Amino acid sequence: MLEAAFPFALIDPRTHLFVDANEEYATLLDLDVASVRGLSLLSLYDPEVGERIRALNASFAEGCLHRTQGRGPLRKPSGAVIDVKGWARRIEGLSDHALVVTSAVEAASETEPEDLPWVRRAPHLFGLPEDWAGATQDKIEERARQLERHMWRIGVEVRAAGLLPGAGRPLDESHLGKLDELPPRQREIVLRLVAGERVSEIAEAMYLSSSTVRNHLSAIFRRFGVHSQVELVSLLRG
Repeated sequence: MLEAAFPFALIDPRTHLFVDANEEYATLLDLDVASVRGLSLLSLYDPEVGERIRALNASFAEGCLHRTQGRGPLRKPSGAVIDVKGWARRIEGLSDHALVVTSAVEAASETEPEDLPWVRRAPHLFGLPEDWAGATQDKIEERARQLERHMWRIGVEVRAAGLLPGAGRPLDESHLGKLDELPPRQREIVLRLVAGERVSEIAEAMYLSSSTVRNHLSAIFRRFGVHSQVELVSLLRG
């Protein structure tokens, strides 16, 4: 049986029956684990919710749905009704067909049922590669870098088009690629410099010392093969 620190159960989405559960989940229903096995999930909800569960389980079984979450009233076998919150996720590799792993806690509980530990621990059971966590983080960071570069280009183009104060002649598009390669702070310094700001103004706006701004400018000069602010602005303006 799978183990976790929070309530969980396994459900066969074809029959809506509980295959297994841990003690925490059984306690939620005021049952023991043996009594949960074979219990119909549909018996815990009113007919309207039950129909939605049927549809969700059909989608889980067919592989059209991989995860869902929600909140609603659950009727224990004893007849007591409690408001619960939780999630359900399709899982493979535990039997000859896909099952659904689910977790639920009382809605008033401060505990939030969390499914990511399951995915991180055994991603292959959810149809994900073993390096899923690292690959996902890499994608997030790369997407952030792409977005940052995209926003930089928008900022350059908006200022260059004269849509913001301080803009002058359009920038030479042939240098935008090299601008993209600069670190974010240096790109901002260049943008402010081209917009007509002085070193002292740039330093104040970016919460830097004037000497730090000049150090960045020295690195920027080397990058563009120029020796002064005037040469840099002239180059970028074409």
